[in-house]
Amino acid sequence: MSLMFVGIDIGSVTTKAVIIDEEEKIKAFSLLATTSDRNQSGVNVLKLALEKAGRSGKAIERIISTGYGRRSFTASDKVLPEIVIMPEEQNIYFRQPEQSLTSEGRIAK
Repeated sequence: MSLMFVGIDIGSVTTKAVIIDEEEKIKAFSLLATTSDRNQSGVNVLKLALEKAGRSGKAIERIISTGYGRRSFTASDKVLPEIVIMPEEQNIYFRQPEQSLTSEGRIAK
C-alpha cells in the first residue's frame, strides 16, 4: 500500500482536495462549497477525496493546506500561502520538506 500526500485548498467559495501517491500520480480530486466552518469544509472535502480514492486516512503521509481558510484546517501538517506548482518541476514539498515547493522556489499567488 503506497503512501498518500494531500493538498487542501480552502477558498472563500470552494474547498478543493487532491490526493497524490508516492509516484506523484493523482489518485483523487474533490471539490465542495466552502461553508462558514472552514475546518469542517476541509474535513468534508478530504473525506470525499478519500472515498473517491478508495482509501482510508491511515495511509496519509502529509497534509498541506492553502487558501483563504488554510489556518482553520486543524488536520494540516503544514500551512502555506496560495501556491502554484508547475507539473514539470521536481522536488515538490512532500519530498523535500526543508526546501520550498520546488527546487527553484517558485511560489506564486
